[in-house]
Amino acid sequence: MAVVRLPNQGGFEISDDLVTLAEDTQAARERRDSLVRHALMPFAPSVTNATLSYREENGRIVVTVTPQLGRKAGGESIFATLHERLRVEPPYLDPALALAWEIRWAQLCGTLHPVDLLLRYRERLNTALDHQQHADRDVSDLRRALRLVEGMLPAGAPLGL
Repeated sequence: MAVVRLPNQGGFEISDDLVTLAEDTQAARERRDSLVRHALMPFAPSVTNATLSYREENGRIVVTVTPQLGRKAGGESIFATLHERLRVEPPYLDPALALAWEIRWAQLCGTLHPVDLLLRYRERLNTALDHQQHADRDVSDLRRALRLVEGMLPAGAPLGL
């Protein structure tokens, strides 16, 4: 087993297959670096821009990860994308919530009567309830997808993360 040393996290073992070169060419070294980065990404997002150095120590290959200054990979780009999408989307208020507040306000002001409730709000109430059924289905689909993703997450991470 090879050893990976991360700053402030000590070291841990990875398979020799990830770090052993079949041939000593630039393309093979780049492939090896890519495999190591991909394997370490869930545990150390900074490995994307890090310098990887390899040496043999006591018959084992030791990979030293030296982070570089600048933006790190991982969640930052995802959050930037999410922020941008939220920023350009128009404001949204669920129809059921909007209707509930409007009815409550009319009730507090004393302007809500049962006939008004039937006549003025019936269509909007049906629309809001129909929208809620679609939203519930979307949310359960999303929860099902998140359960699939949860199964792909690593069981643990090295100390310090």
